[in-house]
Amino acid sequence: MRAIITRANPDGSFDEVGMNNRTVTKSYKTRRGLINHGLPANFKGRLRIEIFPSDRFYGDPIEIMEVIR
Repeated sequence: MRAIITRANPDGSFDEVGMNNRTVTKSYKTRRGLINHGLPANFKGRLRIEIFPSDRFYGDPIEIMEVIR
């Protein structure tokens, strides 16, 4: 699985496009591995994680979750 991680804006919204508040991760086998090792160190606060299968990185994500870091 791969993911797009988005930082929340100061008003609580999330950007849908652009790369200032968003990043793409490499492939991970588990969600725990993604959360423990895939989140950038400079991304703090409320984060939205959109999970995609490794072979299809376009279209709708298979899962969306939010974490607070």
